[in-house]
Amino acid sequence: MIAVADHYYWLFNGPAAAPFYARAEQLFSKHGDEKNALHAKIGRLRSTAESMSFVELSQILDGYMQNPVVKGDKNLRLWCLIAKGYTDLEINYRKSKQDWLEAQQIANELGEKQWAARASGELGLIGFLEGSPGRAARLIGGALLSTMTSGDTAGQIRFLELIGRGFEEVNRHGEAMRFFNRALKLADSDRDLPLPFMAYEGKAQVLMATGKPNDARALLQDALTKARAEQKHGHETQLLILLASVAEKSADNPHAIEYLERARQLATGLNFYRMDADATFELAKLYRDNGDLATAEARASEGLCESARWRSLLCSAKYDHPRRPEGIARTHC
Repeated sequence: MIAVADHYYWLFNGPAAAPFYARAEQLFSKHGDEKNALHAKIGRLRSTAESMSFVELSQILDGYMQNPVVKGDKNLRLWCLIAKGYTDLEINYRKSKQDWLEAQQIANELGEKQWAARASGELGLIGFLEGSPGRAARLIGGALLSTMTSGDTAGQIRFLELIGRGFEEVNRHGEAMRFFNRALKLADSDRDLPLPFMAYEGKAQVLMATGKPNDARALLQDALTKARAEQKHGHETQLLILLASVAEKSADNPHAIEYLERARQLATGLNFYRMDADATFELAKLYRDNGDLATAEARASEGLCESARWRSLLCSAKYDHPRRPEGIARTHC
């Protein structure tokens, strides 16, 4: 059961992994096997990450890092660091960098070459967020080549998506589209692989940027249906924001408002502060343009509140940096 769960986890397929981890956790706990119970619990928590606040999950994983069993077992510590690295990337890339540096070191010590390659790629993404594009390109490009050599298809997809997002950020739409299409093609090669939501989101942005809003809308609607089926609430929120952008560009303000209000509800419920602020500020603009000044003022105030909460979180002792890297939205798998 744990082997099946780990197989899906390796493929970034949390919805498929979660029930196997949950059952394995129960059985290991019943038999007093604390080490394997922790492995299963950490896997379950990370597999269901989008159903809870990333801030809360990071704090839970911080607690497990202090567990004597985790401290005394390198394999289990690596497992926890991997879960923390992906989680912290969503809230504070400096913490994530610490996670991945230690994970890479332990992976190399244990001979876990594939996890070491993945760690290198994540450090490349962090290099991009730190403003070191040369280092970022070298690390992510190297990680992509490593995943291709080792047959790590899921890793390839992730790094193709990230490189595509990088090209899209600098308006190199043709190159971005090639990377997104390659990621989508690979995802179709194995039915155990999850939908590459970041590739869908990035491809839709390319389509919007190149004057193809109808194609972008169809792609986003398809991804939204699948995100809801898999309870990928973070991606669902981002897809709704992108659909609102398509609607707004088509002068369809009523649907844009509908999408953004739903995105705001999801983001508020799960403490996705950055996306909450994005949605509420855009809603304020739309309500203002529609002449509903009272609601516009209310949404603007809410947006300021969410933005302040985000900044307060990152400036706290636990999350010590006020910058949220915009542009790379929902980088986790």
